[in-house]
Amino acid sequence: SSPLKESLYPRHQLHMEPDELDTLREGEDPADRMHPFLAIYDLQPLKMRPLVFAPGVPVTAQVVGTERYTSGSKVGTCTLYSVRLTHGAFTWTTKKKFRHFQELHRDLLRHKVLMSLLPLAR
Repeated sequence: SSPLKESLYPRHQLHMEPDELDTLREGEDPADRMHPFLAIYDLQPLKMRPLVFAPGVPVTAQVVGTERYTSGSKVGTCTLYSVRLTHGAFTWTTKKKFRHFQELHRDLLRHKVLMSLLPLAR
Protein backbone atom coordinates (compact mmCIF):
# COMPACT_ATOMS: atom_id res chain seq x y z
CA SER A 1 0.00 0.00 0.00
CA SER A 2 1.39 3.42 -0.88
CA PRO A 3 2.30 6.02 1.75
CA LEU A 4 0.26 8.56 -0.23
CA LYS A 5 -2.94 6.59 0.14
CA GLU A 6 -2.36 5.84 3.80
CA SER A 7 -1.30 9.30 4.94
CA LEU A 8 -3.40 11.70 2.86
CA TYR A 9 -6.34 9.93 1.32
CA PRO A 10 -8.64 7.34 2.85
CA ARG A 11 -8.94 4.24 0.68
CA HIS A 12 -12.67 4.81 0.03
CA GLN A 13 -11.92 8.19 -1.59
CA LEU A 14 -9.50 6.84 -4.20
CA HIS A 15 -11.00 5.41 -7.35
CA MET A 16 -7.82 3.48 -8.18
CA GLU A 17 -6.93 -0.09 -7.43
CA PRO A 18 -3.56 -0.80 -5.75
CA ASP A 19 -2.16 -2.22 -9.01
CA GLU A 20 -3.17 0.99 -10.82
CA LEU A 21 -1.18 3.03 -8.32
CA ASP A 22 1.76 0.64 -8.76
CA THR A 23 1.60 1.25 -12.51
CA LEU A 24 2.08 4.97 -11.87
CA ARG A 25 5.35 4.14 -10.10
CA GLU A 26 6.88 1.73 -12.63
CA GLY A 27 10.05 2.80 -14.44
CA GLU A 28 10.44 6.05 -12.55
CA ASP A 29 13.34 7.47 -10.66
CA PRO A 30 13.02 6.25 -7.03
CA ALA A 31 13.32 9.84 -5.77
CA ASP A 32 10.21 10.80 -7.74
CA ARG A 33 8.06 7.69 -7.51
CA MET A 34 4.58 9.14 -6.98
CA HIS A 35 2.44 11.51 -9.03
CA PRO A 36 0.12 12.80 -6.31
CA PHE A 37 -1.83 15.00 -8.73
CA LEU A 38 -3.07 11.87 -10.52
CA ALA A 39 -4.59 10.62 -7.28
CA ILE A 40 -5.82 14.05 -6.18
CA TYR A 41 -7.80 14.63 -9.34
CA ASP A 42 -9.44 11.23 -9.02
CA LEU A 43 -11.01 12.05 -5.64
CA GLN A 44 -14.73 12.59 -5.26
CA PRO A 45 -15.97 16.09 -6.11
CA LEU A 46 -16.54 18.37 -3.12
CA LYS A 47 -20.32 18.36 -3.59
CA MET A 48 -20.36 14.59 -3.00
CA ARG A 49 -18.41 14.76 0.26
CA PRO A 50 -19.92 15.22 3.70
CA LEU A 51 -20.14 18.71 5.19
CA VAL A 52 -16.83 20.57 5.25
CA PHE A 53 -17.72 22.83 8.18
CA ALA A 54 -19.33 21.83 11.47
CA PRO A 55 -22.95 23.06 11.41
CA GLY A 56 -23.65 25.90 13.82
CA VAL A 57 -19.95 26.50 14.57
CA PRO A 58 -18.83 29.97 13.49
CA VAL A 59 -15.74 30.68 11.40
CA THR A 60 -13.89 33.68 12.82
CA ALA A 61 -11.15 35.72 11.17
CA GLN A 62 -8.69 38.00 12.92
CA VAL A 63 -5.79 40.05 11.52
CA VAL A 64 -2.89 39.14 13.80
CA GLY A 65 -0.05 41.00 12.11
CA THR A 66 1.28 42.89 9.11
CA GLU A 67 4.54 42.85 7.16
CA ARG A 68 5.43 45.81 4.96
CA TYR A 69 7.81 45.36 2.05
CA THR A 70 9.20 48.61 0.63
CA SER A 71 12.46 47.73 -1.11
CA GLY A 72 13.97 44.86 -2.99
CA SER A 73 10.62 43.94 -4.45
CA LYS A 74 9.99 43.84 -8.20
CA VAL A 75 6.31 44.63 -7.69
CA GLY A 76 6.84 47.69 -5.48
CA THR A 77 5.60 48.42 -1.99
CA CYS A 78 3.14 45.96 -0.52
CA THR A 79 1.75 44.94 2.85
CA LEU A 80 1.04 41.35 3.79
CA TYR A 81 -1.65 40.76 6.40
CA SER A 82 -1.44 37.69 8.63
CA VAL A 83 -4.96 36.39 9.15
CA ARG A 84 -5.92 33.72 11.68
CA LEU A 85 -9.05 31.70 10.88
CA THR A 86 -10.70 29.61 13.58
CA HIS A 87 -13.46 27.03 13.22
CA GLY A 88 -14.18 25.07 16.38
CA ALA A 89 -10.90 23.50 17.56
CA PHE A 90 -9.15 24.16 14.21
CA THR A 91 -6.96 27.18 13.48
CA TRP A 92 -5.25 28.27 10.27
CA THR A 93 -2.99 31.25 9.63
CA THR A 94 -2.45 32.69 6.16
CA LYS A 95 -0.85 35.78 4.65
CA LYS A 96 -2.71 37.86 2.09
CA LYS A 97 -2.32 41.20 0.32
CA PHE A 98 -5.01 43.88 0.58
CA ARG A 99 -5.80 43.23 -3.10
CA HIS A 100 -6.90 39.69 -2.16
CA PHE A 101 -9.43 41.08 0.32
CA GLN A 102 -10.74 43.49 -2.32
CA GLU A 103 -11.20 40.60 -4.77
CA LEU A 104 -12.96 38.49 -2.14
CA HIS A 105 -15.29 41.37 -1.27
CA ARG A 106 -16.12 41.94 -4.96
CA ASP A 107 -16.77 38.22 -5.49
CA LEU A 108 -19.02 37.99 -2.41
CA LEU A 109 -21.06 40.99 -3.59
CA ARG A 110 -21.38 39.46 -7.06
CA HIS A 111 -22.51 36.16 -5.52
CA LYS A 112 -25.10 37.96 -3.38
CA VAL A 113 -26.54 39.72 -6.45
CA LEU A 114 -26.62 36.50 -8.49
CA MET A 115 -28.35 34.62 -5.67
CA SER A 116 -31.03 37.32 -5.47
CA LEU A 117 -31.68 37.05 -9.23
CA LEU A 118 -31.83 33.27 -9.47
CA PRO A 119 -35.11 31.54 -8.63
CA LEU A 120 -35.07 29.35 -5.54
CA ALA A 121 -35.30 25.61 -6.11
CA ARG A 122 -38.62 24.21 -4.89
